[in-house]
Amino acid sequence: MPQILRTTVGDGIETVSSETTSSPRSSLSSSLKREILEFAKTMAYFLVIFYCTRTLVIEGFEIEGRSMEPTIFEGERVLVLKFPYYFGDIERGDLVVFKYPKDEKRRFVKRAIAVGGDLVRIDGGTVYVNGVKVEEDYVPDEFLRHAEHRDELRVPENCYFVMGDHRNVSSDSRSWGFVPRKCIIGKAALRFWPPQKVGVVE
Repeated sequence: MPQILRTTVGDGIETVSSETTSSPRSSLSSSLKREILEFAKTMAYFLVIFYCTRTLVIEGFEIEGRSMEPTIFEGERVLVLKFPYYFGDIERGDLVVFKYPKDEKRRFVKRAIAVGGDLVRIDGGTVYVNGVKVEEDYVPDEFLRHAEHRDELRVPENCYFVMGDHRNVSSDSRSWGFVPRKCIIGKAALRFWPPQKVGVVE
């Protein structure tokens, strides 16, 4: 890199200073480095926002299996809202996505039927919570197990009794027990695939 050396005189003392000039090539290189740095910063910000959003706010899931028919079908995709349960309680009837208590690497979607402290029983396929029949318009008659009877039990605090809408094929709290609060991921709220069925799920 070329340098210019010049002498200066001040107070009778002769000094030598050095100044560096930049070539067009070095200017281009510096400009390119700045652009790369800015791009890297932008990508870093994007990744942080994406991670926080996916972890704390909203996440997409693809449905596997038939246990939630006819509400949600296999292959459909839903958006799961995570933040509502940071500030509020899970309500009976909510479609909840959770970590399977017996294998937390797996994710299930079911309907919350009863919450902590509730008494739940099944008589002839009909569900009763705290002695009151649950009106389940979302379950077609042919999807019920009319011969199913289960004695009344109390849901532990901070736990939930969940069931799939397709009662004939669903693996749920009837077979493997309650879902602890710590396993809840969020509420299935919106179907975004396929395009012709985009809308709220409930």
